[in-house]
Amino acid sequence: MILVDCNPEHGTRYPYMMVATCGREELVEFGKKMGLKAEWIRRDFGVEHFRVNAIKRREAIAKGAREASMKEIIEATERAA
Repeated sequence: MILVDCNPEHGTRYPYMMVATCGREELVEFGKKMGLKAEWIRRDFGVEHFRVNAIKRREAIAKGAREASMKEIIEATERAA
């Protein structure tokens, strides 16, 4: 499952985090559908993710990603680990 956060980091160009609960391959494949490259994956906060802007966030939701709080994202990625 792909999750995108609903708590923007104000003042940043890419204020949202998009993660996969099933691992890197799921994130890479979903990112490809959105024109994102695997080398753009970050590992801030100990979670592999793409940083996306509001437009890409809406696109991700339209393609099936689920909106989630940062708490839900952290819990989901910890369960998957």
